[in-house]
Amino acid sequence: MPVAGFVWAEIRKAVPEEPEPLKRPYKGRLYSANKQTPYDPDVYETTVREGDPSGYHEGLYDEFLEFLRTEGSTTFHRRHQIHRNDTELDSCGYNIWLEACEMTDPNLRIYPSAGRFTCNGCAFSEPCLALNRGEDVAHYMDTMYEKKDRHYYDEKPSSTDKTGRG
Repeated sequence: MPVAGFVWAEIRKAVPEEPEPLKRPYKGRLYSANKQTPYDPDVYETTVREGDPSGYHEGLYDEFLEFLRTEGSTTFHRRHQIHRNDTELDSCGYNIWLEACEMTDPNLRIYPSAGRFTCNGCAFSEPCLALNRGEDVAHYMDTMYEKKDRHYYDEKPSSTDKTGRG
């Protein structure tokens, strides 16, 4: 199948909010016209038309609706078509092949990527950070860890293997 490029999909984490009625009317409107809140113009207009028909017909929301339709509308999803020439596509295919080779290589290379989001809960964070600092990692491994002959699951049967009730 000939490939001409990619389709890039952008999806915003937020969802369009349906406007909530105000506790008390403001400038004759029953719904907020806050420009900071992510509203979809169609959802906002439908909600206001049904929830505040008199304010909608009097034009109290016209200015805000125009703002939403032109500059204030939050885009929740977009699709971009990105076209590539044959050389770019060949290069991309080659790079994907290199990544697949690296992932399936039995001599797997490890690239430490230490950070506060990736190291939380990792049992080897101290030796990893020591390796990045150029320290003696063997010292950490010898003093902080215990080498066992077998895996923990080889030492005793798991609780689901027991005979008895059932």
